[in-house]
Amino acid sequence: MPNQRALIAVSLLLAISGCDRIRTPETVPIAEVINKVKDEVLVFYQSPIKVARPSPDDAVCKKDGNNTVELTPKSVKLTLKTVATKANDATAGLKAPLGVLSIDPSYTGSYSKSNAQAMEFTLAMSENDKVKPVPEIALDQHPLYAAARSMAQGLVDADHSKLPCLTPNGTKVTLNFDVVRKATGGVGIQLVIFKLGDKVTLTDEFHQTLELTFSDTGSSAQFRFETK
Repeated sequence: MPNQRALIAVSLLLAISGCDRIRTPETVPIAEVINKVKDEVLVFYQSPIKVARPSPDDAVCKKDGNNTVELTPKSVKLTLKTVATKANDATAGLKAPLGVLSIDPSYTGSYSKSNAQAMEFTLAMSENDKVKPVPEIALDQHPLYAAARSMAQGLVDADHSKLPCLTPNGTKVTLNFDVVRKATGGVGIQLVIFKLGDKVTLTDEFHQTLELTFSDTGSSAQFRFETK
């Protein structure tokens, strides 16, 4: 019997220790997220996406012997999901009653759910806004840009020996991302697109959305393929 009691006690401890932890997620001020998104969107203007490769000999969809995609943002729409914070308490004042949920990559447990609201607005550049070109973008530091570029690469890599031909015209890209604190106790945030297999427990309320509609006038002359 003593051995059985000991075995039961050990089993209970193992079961308890294996239970998922549940944490209330931290929030980030809305303004901080908007400022970070603006920095990331600016990259698309500083270095418009351009992907090209020579057309195969048997391609019926080609122009000037190349398949090229060149994309410059025409309109950008950001949708943020927000939650009420403790600042919404009557005792805490109303300095910042809403925030955006953030992820801690080092945390392996579950997060409690919250009721989320949504705000949607556009980010725009005028023709008079001067942007300093950046010849090369570090893709590992700009995951939103890298994701959009990968989609453009998919257009170029398609089989252009098959009809119908792809005709990019007002290409739209929708990116779902999450807000991540750079490090525990650190300052600043990152916008991350988690990869398949990443060990992160998420719900839809964590996902923010950036929708970009591109002008492809730079690629139309080459990528508006003509059928032979």
